[in-house]
Amino acid sequence: MHGLETLIAPLVNLLVLIGLMFFLMRKSVSENLQQRKKDIEENLKQSEELRMQAETRLSEVETKLHMLEKEVEEIFQRAKLEGEKQKQTIVARATTQAAQIIENAQRAAEREKQFASRELQKQLLSKAIEKSKVELKKTFTEQDHKQFVDHFVSNIEEYQHGSR
Repeated sequence: MHGLETLIAPLVNLLVLIGLMFFLMRKSVSENLQQRKKDIEENLKQSEELRMQAETRLSEVETKLHMLEKEVEEIFQRAKLEGEKQKQTIVARATTQAAQIIENAQRAAEREKQFASRELQKQLLSKAIEKSKVELKKTFTEQDHKQFVDHFVSNIEEYQHGSR
């Protein structure tokens, strides 16, 4: 039993110490636990409020994003239509300019053709006159010349008498 006596004293000391600590700390531990419970509840409440704010903000952002996507699509469609209009305008303008260029070229070609034709006629007439002169000099006699002059003078006299 001697071994049991040595164990009882430290065990009693331990129980007294635990009891004393419990008595002294009971109020403090209880207050700490109550405060901890309040803090946890307050943190839960704040977390719930933050979660709700975050969800609201997320909803707002998703709405804005959806609106932006629609706006981008609308801008893209408007740009596409505007590009198509500009394309049609450019093609129409180019077609008109091409027609004007062709018309101007045709007019210029016609003028050049008329000019070349007149030049050719002048050259042919000049050559014909030169050839006629040469032929007349070969075949025209003094007698023919005198008859021509007489005939010319008589025509002038008839003209002068007829116009009075």
